[in-house]
Amino acid sequence: MSEFFNHYEIETQNGIKEFSLYQSDILSFEKNTDIIVLSAHTNSYYPKAGTVIWSFEKKHGISVQMLADHPMIDFRHYWGGAWAAKLLHCPYSYLVCVEMTGQATDKESIGRILNVFFTTLELLDRIDPSISSVIMPLIGAGRQKIAPEIILDKLFQIGSESIARCRHLNHIHIAERSEDKIPAINAAMNAVLNRGDCEIRDLFGEESLLLLLDQLRDVVSHLLTEHSVLSGN
Repeated sequence: MSEFFNHYEIETQNGIKEFSLYQSDILSFEKNTDIIVLSAHTNSYYPKAGTVIWSFEKKHGISVQMLADHPMIDFRHYWGGAWAAKLLHCPYSYLVCVEMTGQATDKESIGRILNVFFTTLELLDRIDPSISSVIMPLIGAGRQKIAPEIILDKLFQIGSESIARCRHLNHIHIAERSEDKIPAINAAMNAVLNRGDCEIRDLFGEESLLLLLDQLRDVVSHLLTEHSVLSGN
């Protein structure tokens, strides 16, 4: 199950772009996505039981290590690093893997990693016009334990500029599996965006959207009736 928590939308010359926050297992995310993002320590792709890489390989029958050995895009010679590979016979079109190091613990270092990551997404956007969405973890919030405020500040700063340059990529979904961690990440997102500490999911929940649609139907029906009377039909 994927539960929506927060949303950040920007207008660009290439259309509306959005970042969304969900509580969800990244491999069970319910929306269709073109790119899945995994995070790993440098050259650490052994599918240890219980890890996301292990779950990915078990679910899709794809060796992440084999993909890492033959990527289509490879920035691992940069600090931190990222690479991307084409996926076949899989719900996703591409896998992007972000390699973390033990030194990635502050705003400057996570900024370098996110720069490389978003450069990878921009290249995929130019290569394949069919891609429009990404599902990713909050990079750096796992074993590195970087504060969500630090990560989100750099992610929105770098990501907003990057996705604005993309012609086809429009949606970046951030998934956090932990029920305990998601409130702090949601609060951090509001703080970084200078919002009040509110939950947007309450404002745009399913019931509210259904009510709004019903109201819109009533308005449209009323306008059509008036038009019919005025035109004499």
